[in-house]
Amino acid sequence: MRLIYLALLGLLAFGCVQDGNGMTDKNLSEAQLKPFLDAGCVNTSDGILCQNASFPSQFKCSPWLRMVRADTGTGSLPLVECWVEVEDPSAARNEYFFCSGGMLCICISYVTWENGHFVQLKNADDLAARVGPIESEKEALSYVLLAKDVTDLVERPILGDLKASAERNADGFLVTAYYYSQFGCYSEIDYEEVKYQVSANGKIEEVSRNVAYTKYLGYAICVD
Repeated sequence: MRLIYLALLGLLAFGCVQDGNGMTDKNLSEAQLKPFLDAGCVNTSDGILCQNASFPSQFKCSPWLRMVRADTGTGSLPLVECWVEVEDPSAARNEYFFCSGGMLCICISYVTWENGHFVQLKNADDLAARVGPIESEKEALSYVLLAKDVTDLVERPILGDLKASAERNADGFLVTAYYYSQFGCYSEIDYEEVKYQVSANGKIEEVSRNVAYTKYLGYAICVD
């Protein structure tokens, strides 16, 4: 049961990152990719995958590791998603970017290459220290999609897709993204539109959350 659950969670997590949101591994330079490829990551049609690399066990990463990137004012920061299984969800939720799961609690962190070795970024403060200051809509959107349990795209037939966005305002940037719960028993999925206020130094404050679209599956499913 645990293996089935982890396999499903890996697929769900992998699907949360969509091409086109500034987070895939596209446009990273050969020099940026070299430490990861040397460590055993593999360039595939699905992106750069690091399941068999040398560093995941160092940070207790689950088997599903995909390279993404953070947009910064000076370029891009290569990152590898590192999902960590934790035993104490209450403590972990304050330690990592975010956690999800039913029977098991899985928390998200990232691994990057810095000063000649791999390091783990465990929360938004760690990420902000590498990418700040946040000076553009593109950077703000990338930052929120990495730091929060949200996705950039909701596919809607006929109605048209919902896409994440960012706009500049007096306090920094207002970022709109989307969330849906992957766990529980349901026959429909509520996609919530979530708005965040993002400051130049990386502080994220949730402004609002409302159901933007309900997808009716036509069948029931339970994920725990």
